[in-house]
Amino acid sequence: MDLSLVQTHLDNFVDTWKGWNSVFTGLNGFLNLFLGGDAAPIKELSSTWEAFKGLHSSK
Repeated sequence: MDLSLVQTHLDNFVDTWKGWNSVFTGLNGFLNLFLGGDAAPIKELSSTWEAFKGLHSSK
């Protein structure tokens, strides 16, 4: 077996895991943006919806 072929496979393995790390880091950032924190749009919509439900049920 040629050692350059082994090195190529190892390099590809490392590059693949670095790529997956970037994907999961981006996904985590996206989810934190929209689902976490006080400025998250989905959280704000949820609290607005709860306020409207409270107004409707108070009649």
